[in-house]
Amino acid sequence: MKIKLLLSAFSVFVFSGSTAFAQTAPNIVRSVACSVNDGYSISDAVEFGRNMEWTEETAPLGLFLREAVAVSGEFQNNWGFVISTFYADFSDMVAKRGAVRSRSGGRAGGTTVSDIMTCGPRARIALVNVANEGEIFDDTDATLMGSTVCQLNGATVAQAIGRAAAQGQSLNAYSAVDLRLFGGNSFTQNSQVSVRYVFPNATSFGVSLDAMRNSGGPAQIDDGITCNNGSLWLSHRIYAGSN
Repeated sequence: MKIKLLLSAFSVFVFSGSTAFAQTAPNIVRSVACSVNDGYSISDAVEFGRNMEWTEETAPLGLFLREAVAVSGEFQNNWGFVISTFYADFSDMVAKRGAVRSRSGGRAGGTTVSDIMTCGPRARIALVNVANEGEIFDDTDATLMGSTVCQLNGATVAQAIGRAAAQGQSLNAYSAVDLRLFGGNSFTQNSQVSVRYVFPNATSFGVSLDAMRNSGGPAQIDDGITCNNGSLWLSHRIYAGSN
């Protein structure tokens, strides 16, 4: 079993899977790195997840499988995707995670999650700050998402949200800033954030990125914030609740 540090695995931008889901914006995201086991594919993992049944006691606001396409750092050497689960707040997360952990174990027949995938033991939990609202999963159940880690260098989280809002608007993409509170590698509190840009669909991603390139590249903002090179993910909508 792979037990390695969850590197550069951001809850890559897709927090609302539908209009109903967007009405109750999530405030908490829990992410964990996983890979499919031998004999299975990402498609198998996606299909299995979408066929799972949720109860009122266990259902999160949303659950997404972020398939690594071109991810910076060592992530793709160790893992294949990130599972990101969204909750309304910490109380909601505690209640839903507690209900999931209290379910009886054992094999009742058929394929189980552990048959299909292996996940690392180190989860990350972050606060979600929506920067630019936008349409996502437009006539599709999978869309492209870009993410990066940014060092604040003395700037505030509010400034990072403002930057992500402006960039999200220019890219015609949903954008959010995640402030990690628990898990992952160590860093000084409030010194870095993860930024996600989720596009309506793959076509929109291509159009927006070509337009940005043809206009001379992303706007240079003098706020002191520095960001790493980006990561690209294919975000599969697994579950989106209605609230």
